Amino acid sequence: MFGRLTAQRRAISTDDEAQVTDDPICNVLSGRFHLSETGERISCPIRSLVIDPSLDGRERDLLHELDFPSLPTIVCDPNTHDALAKRVAAALPGAKLVVINAPQADERMAQDLMDQTRHAEALIAVGAGTLNDLVKYVSHRRRQPYAVFATAPSMNGYVTATASISRDGEKLSLPATPPLGAFFDLTVLADAPDRLIRAGVGDSLCRTTAEIDWLLSHHLFDTAFLEMPFAIQREDEAELLNRIDDLATGDIDAVRALVRLLVLGGLGMLIAGSSQPGSQGEHLISHYIDMLHRPHPGSFHGEQVGLASWTMATLQHCVLSRDAPPPLAETMYDPAAMSARFGVHGTSCLAAITKKAMSGNRLEALNHRLAERWCSLRTAFETKALPLAQLRNAFDTVGVPTDPRDLDIVPSFYREAILHARELRDRFTMLDLAADSGILGAFVDGHLGGGLA
Repeated sequence: MFGRLTAQRRAISTDDEAQVTDDPICNVLSGRFHLSETGERISCPIRSLVIDPSLDGRERDLLHELDFPSLPTIVCDPNTHDALAKRVAAALPGAKLVVINAPQADERMAQDLMDQTRHAEALIAVGAGTLNDLVKYVSHRRRQPYAVFATAPSMNGYVTATASISRDGEKLSLPATPPLGAFFDLTVLADAPDRLIRAGVGDSLCRTTAEIDWLLSHHLFDTAFLEMPFAIQREDEAELLNRIDDLATGDIDAVRALVRLLVLGGLGMLIAGSSQPGSQGEHLISHYIDMLHRPHPGSFHGEQVGLASWTMATLQHCVLSRDAPPPLAETMYDPAAMSARFGVHGTSCLAAITKKAMSGNRLEALNHRLAERWCSLRTAFETKALPLAQLRNAFDTVGVPTDPRDLDIVPSFYREAILHARELRDRFTMLDLAADSGILGAFVDGHLGGGLA
């Protein structure tokens, strides 16, 4: 039994009825998709995913269909309590309610939540990014089922097999179990603060930069690459862009388009078994902000990713519009400066940059391969990436920031983030190619204009 999905297109309900439909969400949940690259069948642990204009009065039935434990603990914060959790609690007599003030997705708060819910049979997250990550992570550690009632279309992590958790100030993507059920009440989501909707647009449209970065790594280093995580998003991404003007008005169909695209982005990472399809150079820049901007500017994850996606899209355009590839030089990095910059994380960052550093015969071979694959990379960019004008229009329409000052990030700090974010992980992105070819510094100065003070 694979549960059910309620969406805009034809749905499927059980494994026996499962067949390839015109809805990619249905197809992933059905378990009938096979990866074209490997022939491997996709297995999806999510048994029910419901996207409807209203779920009011259906909460208990939705969970009952999952054979969900009858005495779960509902986890929320004060805002999501008022938005939805009190309604869910009223529908589940006997359920315990835990309200977390000022939740943070870090190891300390995860341990606190484990202590508070130690007698729970199962957990229900009512919230968005931080609440969902906390509950998902705790449930995974306990090997207990969990479900999520979303309160904002702000991020693509509702259905992923990872949780974004901070440990000693470092943002990590840790293994976690996807929800048994994920429920999206579009009326509730349409009432979410405008900033959260903007964050969702930023987190969903990073598809354009993540795909090109992953393809770059694939062409240069033979990194495994899957087309399906991106292919399943194409139609819904176009639908969102067509309805982008209606998002600000709370139009249900526009919110549905955003929710579907966020879900598909999360399912893409579930298919890949990693965050590669949804986290590349743009997320490295966002991680750098989270780790080193003190005090934190208070920006949401999706807002930062949107800002960084605009930067990465512009950088990719700058590099891939060239007729010939820029020649790569030996990777330059300063261990002492990295230690000063990253503190206790300096050692892991040094290991990451060392792993992908180029010199000698390896550098020569990569320059040869880059020249050999350049036309293919340019063609992929032209056919798969959103045109800059289209991306900028979508961001401007809903207010996704493209200037760091709009998020209270000093441009000089943002310059550092672009220059050094590549040191955080061993993933090779356009940040690395631009840095190793000596053009990243000039790009950043031009990209940020005169606002470096």
